[in-house]
Amino acid sequence: MNSLPDAIELLIKDDGQGFEPASVSGTQHLGLTSMRERVAQFHGTLTIRSKRNEGTTLAVTIPLTAHNAHKNDLMPTSCRPRSVSLS
Repeated sequence: MNSLPDAIELLIKDDGQGFEPASVSGTQHLGLTSMRERVAQFHGTLTIRSKRNEGTTLAVTIPLTAHNAHKNDLMPTSCRPRSVSLS
């Protein structure tokens, strides 16, 4: 998990068998569909990079904007954005 200036980014990687992302674009794949729906609730993006025999990477980016401000209460304290004073 990375804390960016205006977003939170989560990367999930594996070195499994991989797949062709275009082949799972429909709604019959409950896991991917559920992830897309949950990310959309936070106005975020889900990017899937995968290739057969080369593993898969899921990248979730959630913007830290006003429409997500109240949702910070749902986030663990260690993951919440924080400001740093340089004085």
